[in-house]
Amino acid sequence: MNLSRTARIELVSALFLTAVCFASSAGLPGLADTIIVRDWLVAGPFPVGVREGIAGVVEDPAELNPVAGETLRSALVQGGVVTWRKLEADSLGWLETAYESVRWDSIQDYWGVAGLMAAGFACAEIDVPVACRALAVATKLSGFTLNGRGYLGDVYGKGWFRTPVLLDSGRNRVVLRLTGFGDQRVRFALLPVSEPLITIVADATVPDLIGDSARTHWLGIPFLNTMTSRLDSVRLTFALNGSTLADTTISGLAPLCIAKPALRVPFPALPADTLPALLSLAVRWRNFERLDTLRLRVRNLSSPHKMTFVSGIDSSCQYYAVLYPKDYDRSKRYGLILSLHGAGVEAAGLAECFRPKEWTFVVCPTNRRPFGFDWQDWGRLDAIEVLDRALADLPIDPDRVVLTGHSMGGHGVWHIGLTHADRFAAAAPAAGWSTLQLYVPTFLQRSVIFADPARLVFRDMALRPDNTPAMLANALNLPLFILHGADDDNVPPVHGRQFATWLDELGYSYQFKEVPGVKHWWNYPDTTVCVDDPDLIDFL
Repeated sequence: MNLSRTARIELVSALFLTAVCFASSAGLPGLADTIIVRDWLVAGPFPVGVREGIAGVVEDPAELNPVAGETLRSALVQGGVVTWRKLEADSLGWLETAYESVRWDSIQDYWGVAGLMAAGFACAEIDVPVACRALAVATKLSGFTLNGRGYLGDVYGKGWFRTPVLLDSGRNRVVLRLTGFGDQRVRFALLPVSEPLITIVADATVPDLIGDSARTHWLGIPFLNTMTSRLDSVRLTFALNGSTLADTTISGLAPLCIAKPALRVPFPALPADTLPALLSLAVRWRNFERLDTLRLRVRNLSSPHKMTFVSGIDSSCQYYAVLYPKDYDRSKRYGLILSLHGAGVEAAGLAECFRPKEWTFVVCPTNRRPFGFDWQDWGRLDAIEVLDRALADLPIDPDRVVLTGHSMGGHGVWHIGLTHADRFAAAAPAAGWSTLQLYVPTFLQRSVIFADPARLVFRDMALRPDNTPAMLANALNLPLFILHGADDDNVPPVHGRQFATWLDELGYSYQFKEVPGVKHWWNYPDTTVCVDDPDLIDFL
């Protein structure tokens, strides 16, 4: 077994960027018992610009030193003043802001949804007898500070995300940053650390196994180093039904960080009707040992399934989902529908929405995460890398590659299709927004209001590739089908209509379908899903 690539470790998230400064404290004990913080001082809301998050209350939230009853200025509340007030979290640590004197409906009527973006702060103090390590549960929080040190939170509320933190002896100050649209409900708690290394099974990137087929697959397994020192020579043993499949060693796990190495494992052929394969993973380091179980689906080749690979971008393990053509014949060449998922959607889930077609494969890249990068930047690179892999691995005619996507994926169709118009025979955005400025406007960003215009020019130039309307001229030879629900309350149909208007101004041909009476996502009476719209598919 060639293990040369398994040593390449992707730093998924440097949860504690200054951890190296604490390497000398490797002997710190773990927190003895769970701490649920119940008593908080909360202030807010404060207006912030979309994707900027600067509230203007204080330059560094760690410097906040609130006193109950003291006031701060805020344009979002009646009277223009908010008060630091005491709020109590429930027994599990859930805290609800319940901001006072805010009329969110009036704000939205005036500023639109962008006006609902707000920030608040919650402060508390925690006493521990000795300095120690702990795992923070920071659900629905983008970040927090503890004793002035910044940490990332579980912003999407996945539940498995744990942030390793250091507590000082005595009193510790924690400041939560409460950001989002309107009022917020977040959770904060500190958990004991009982192990030096934790396998985050819920975030593993694993393939689907194809029944009756032996194959070697890549797996991406996240490991959380809870220690304040680097971990080396960690032994990993994969086994299935009591038989060892792979035995390897990884090193260089940074302190108080997560690493997600790409690991290669050969799998035997399993019957196609097998229940999920239970892959055991034994993790050993010095005298420590833990055993985890990974569940892998066993699917037929004709069913939508996940294929893993090692990315040439950063050596991480990624996956894409693929649906084979109906009555697949290895001797034939087929078309390809490259389909981009919406925000919060898994690529594997999107593939399940399509019915097999005689003429084409359907391949769904991930955007690196369900929310990812709006199919821009790393998201665009991921989509193009998956396209190149599909062309290399599957019998696809490169002249029959088409691009589709829904919602954020619809925006991705505009962005990727217009950036790489020569790669696609056609493109079909569904419920896609045009550009962030027209979707969730950024006019409340403090940089837009106060920054030197000469400096903003450079930022605008850097963001220019993300402005899809400005690239619409690239669609001269790209056939387009625009699909939108007439009652879409997530991505208003004005986006699709506006693109049609701009294409008319350019004199370009296209097809436009607006479905009456449906919202953002819909099924037709025969259960066909909107992304598999028959008119859209016929156009392709």
